[in-house]
Amino acid sequence: MNFPKVTFDTRRALADFDGDTDSIAEVLLAFLEDLDTGRTALEDAPARGRAAYAAVLHELANSLESIWCFDAGRRVREIERRCHAGEVLDTIVVQHEVTQLLEASADGAREWLRQRFS
Repeated sequence: MNFPKVTFDTRRALADFDGDTDSIAEVLLAFLEDLDTGRTALEDAPARGRAAYAAVLHELANSLESIWCFDAGRRVREIERRCHAGEVLDTIVVQHEVTQLLEASADGAREWLRQRFS
């Protein structure tokens, strides 16, 4: 299964914070700190129903976009829309794909932090 490549939009991040790398780092660190909570919510949501699942997907898309991983956020929003539309989703495939997107985004955040602060 091919998942979209995750890119970290460095130019946008720098523009959003007028080049303030410390502020960017704070946003990235907050994402990394919340990563386990997001993964757990994703795992638990299908048992709570379609609305809960869509809500978790929405929050995860917001989180991805907040760290300038817009392609990953767009993909999660596509899945969220399918969920809202009542489409039957293979939750195992969705869990795997969204987890991969979260992990790739986290790797990008860690790499950016390493490059800037090591």
